[in-house]
Amino acid sequence: MLIHLLGDSHTNVFRPLAAPFKVHPNIAACAHNIVKKGNIVKDIPAEDKIIFSFGEIDCRLHIYYQFLKTRRPITKIIEETIDFYRIFLGSQELYQRDLAILNIVPAGAWKENNPKWRDIGTPFEVKNILHTEVHYLLNEMARQFNHKIIDIWDFVIDVSGGTKLEYRDDEVHLSKAALPILLLKTAEVFPELKEEIMKANDRTNN
Repeated sequence: MLIHLLGDSHTNVFRPLAAPFKVHPNIAACAHNIVKKGNIVKDIPAEDKIIFSFGEIDCRLHIYYQFLKTRRPITKIIEETIDFYRIFLGSQELYQRDLAILNIVPAGAWKENNPKWRDIGTPFEVKNILHTEVHYLLNEMARQFNHKIIDIWDFVIDVSGGTKLEYRDDEVHLSKAALPILLLKTAEVFPELKEEIMKANDRTNN
């Protein structure tokens, strides 16, 4: 039995791990695109587990871009974004699948903390607010569909509302330092695979 990771590039932090993890090629997992992809789980055995990673690209680029383009209320754009994920998670292909959502982490660190880093897309102050709101809504959506959630927000947030520098690989991605926390949370949502997951955790720390 495997745990398949699908979605955006935030699954890459799991890529160094062996079974039970299998990281699939990244897709541009903004809300609009993931719905257009259709049945992305058709080749995954029914008994296997699935982790979806999405939402960060919407916070970093799509939501704010649509706000600047249309000047519609940003809360409305957030609602529409989450609705796309509801359509995706409510699809027949995912019915009765044992899956979890890898929730987003706080926004990237302030560039003032590291002059070599850049603001990417949405300004940090806005992105911070978007991350907080989308993080909450993804948790709510997981409960709505009775799906599991892997959430390390409280473990990695810093005083600025961003992610602690020690857990950052770059401006937007987690580093391998976050893996022990991620794997512990994964073992909590898939307890039947806890032994295999913790072996992967041990290999990461050695």
